[in-house]
Amino acid sequence: MIAPQSECLAKIRCSNWTRRHSAFRARRALSEPIMKFGKLYRATIDARMPQWDAHMVHYKNLKRAIQQALEARAADPSRPAEQLLEHFTQLLDVEVARVNDFYMDRIEEGVIILTALQQQGEVILATTAARSGVSLAEQRHKCKQSLVTFHLNLLILQNFVALNFMAIAKILKKWDKRTQLPLRTEYIGAIVELPFYQCQSLGQLVEGVESAFAVLDKNPAPSQSHTNACHLSAHGSEQWTTSQQLQQPQQHATHTIS
Repeated sequence: MIAPQSECLAKIRCSNWTRRHSAFRARRALSEPIMKFGKLYRATIDARMPQWDAHMVHYKNLKRAIQQALEARAADPSRPAEQLLEHFTQLLDVEVARVNDFYMDRIEEGVIILTALQQQGEVILATTAARSGVSLAEQRHKCKQSLVTFHLNLLILQNFVALNFMAIAKILKKWDKRTQLPLRTEYIGAIVELPFYQCQSLGQLVEGVESAFAVLDKNPAPSQSHTNACHLSAHGSEQWTTSQQLQQPQQHATHTIS
């Protein structure tokens, strides 16, 4: 049994060590460089969605536009603030329209791909009741793989939406802070009605893919048929990505949706 005095000393030593360790971690955190959003944004695009680079918000260009606005006001203090706001808003509109148009194109393709996957899944399940064999089991497995791949594409599209909206919010915050010309609240209030912000269709696609997979997964594995029921589905879902990197849908000629 530990004597009361020894136990007290042990607690003091432990407490002192904890404080020293916490102080060390705090100093190390302060000494480590924090990656700025622009660099993090660029790194995320390069790592996760390099083929979609042209459709992202051009954050660096918008930062440059803020600097140009500051220089223009310094050169001509009498220049109306409304002109600076209007010019920057026009630049933002172009960026937001590009993101929203790309998102809508992917959603339109996604609806077609999901419909094809669902139809081919129904063919497999219907064939299962009449036939059995290894070939049909393989086709069923391919359809499930296509659903998983397409689901991954949809999650990447969700990241695309979140990353671009964050870029817009960050650049607006920077504009408000550096120019002292309030724009952020009004502008974000205007874009919340856009499809890429609301993401309702994307959510429905994700639910549809998960539902289609569950239907295939809960049914007993089929066995034999020489049908190629998932040929279209496999091609369709692979339009967006492979397991290694994204592919642009428009670049494929066979069973593509553009």
